[in-house]
Amino acid sequence: MKKATKKVIDGKVDGPTDLYDLLGEHKKSPYAGINAEQYKKEIEDMDSSDLYSHAIEIGLIPIDNRRVLLARLEKEFSRHRIKMTSSQSVPALEGKRAKKFLDVLHGKK
Repeated sequence: MKKATKKVIDGKVDGPTDLYDLLGEHKKSPYAGINAEQYKKEIEDMDSSDLYSHAIEIGLIPIDNRRVLLARLEKEFSRHRIKMTSSQSVPALEGKRAKKFLDVLHGKK
């Protein structure tokens, strides 16, 4: 039996490089995680311009009242957190996609 060999040319990697590529998801989340306390501290430490930019990034219209904007950002984060932790957010994998995912997950190439 002949072993398959991979060719690497100029450091280019063939195939998926992360989980987003493997699942076909290319939109990355604007949130660093799903920890509510960590997110609250992160947005409270932001200055106004960073806070406005973050609000726009997640789809909110920034307002001048910092307290209200922080409350809206926290509310949006809790919606995101619920969506990410629900069992329905995991895409169903079938056939070749499932095998490919499991192979990468277990370190097989």
